[in-house]
Amino acid sequence: MRWARQDESSRGPQLEPVLQAVRCHFLAPHFLQEQVRNCALVKNHPKCCDYLSKVIQDLTLHKRYSCCLERLPNVPSILYVAGGYLRRSLSTIECFSAVSQRWSVLPNLPLERSGPGGVFLQGLLYVVGGRVLRPPRDFGEDVSTVHCFDPATKQWSEKCSMGVPRHRLGVAVLDGRLYAVAGSHGTNCLSSVERYDPAKDEWTNVASLSKPRYGLGTAVVRRWLYAIGGCNSTEKFGIVERYHPETDKWEAVSSLHIPRSGAGTVALGKYIYVIGGYDGRGQVSSVERYDTDTDTWHSVAPLKYRRSALSAAVLGGKIYALGGYDGQEYLSTVEVYDPDRDEWTAGPSMPSCKSGHASCTSPAPCLLHRVT
Repeated sequence: MRWARQDESSRGPQLEPVLQAVRCHFLAPHFLQEQVRNCALVKNHPKCCDYLSKVIQDLTLHKRYSCCLERLPNVPSILYVAGGYLRRSLSTIECFSAVSQRWSVLPNLPLERSGPGGVFLQGLLYVVGGRVLRPPRDFGEDVSTVHCFDPATKQWSEKCSMGVPRHRLGVAVLDGRLYAVAGSHGTNCLSSVERYDPAKDEWTNVASLSKPRYGLGTAVVRRWLYAIGGCNSTEKFGIVERYHPETDKWEAVSSLHIPRSGAGTVALGKYIYVIGGYDGRGQVSSVERYDTDTDTWHSVAPLKYRRSALSAAVLGGKIYALGGYDGQEYLSTVEVYDPDRDEWTAGPSMPSCKSGHASCTSPAPCLLHRVT
């Protein structure tokens, strides 16, 4: 936009093809709507308004946009593992570099917790909710606390707390906002969902799930937020719901073949993978893949080892299944899935055993390109 403003008379007519080159389909609709309403440069050129309006329509209708590919970062990505449980709640933060194939330890969480959610949002690691358990002194306290880690400065800060404490919740980022989905608070199983706006540092309630549950998985594909599986105190669920931000409503889609809780859940391309978990009888190694285009589930290669309360993340186009509990022991082992070969192989183990941890990935921090 600055380029066009420098010489609007000659560059303005070229703005539409420039906009097509910046992958507008990967921007949030509310941001694009603000540009159409408020940007004088866009308003002065009707073709730009028409193009952005078409992009907004495509996004709100969740259309496929194969005309442009999502840009991959040109720096290596880092995998982060936060918190967890090993006979007590953990405050550890560990990170893994796919380039060096090594793990390293980062500054501890300000508050230890198991069963938190973890996501990257605008270059910062958010660790959300969880349970503080320090046996034998107490039975644990579920928290609404949100801590934020800046990988560039290696500093923690505290953000606005959720409205409700949540343990074993699902978290995801959609349109630049963080969603905290269901979970448990003490003996209460939750169906409520909150949304965090980092610009305002505030949470607001959105539509609730149809069924209260914890230990569920969450993933986002084409601006749909999926809530998958989970459990209550008596039952494991295979139900899957997806959230439409335009209508603030959840709708049911095809259920898992095997009801489960405590599975690792990730999105990769148009697919969602649900990995391992607990089916009510024991830990499972099975993996199911959901095709968001056809609303169908299919089995893919199972894990080599059964595990629940694991975490999963995508790094370099492969899926990492990390740690968890196998029914007898807490695990540090890592398995890596190659979707092209439909095969799991052993990866470098984490520095310590744990279950009930959060994991996510982000490009390695680069101070040179940092916006201050």
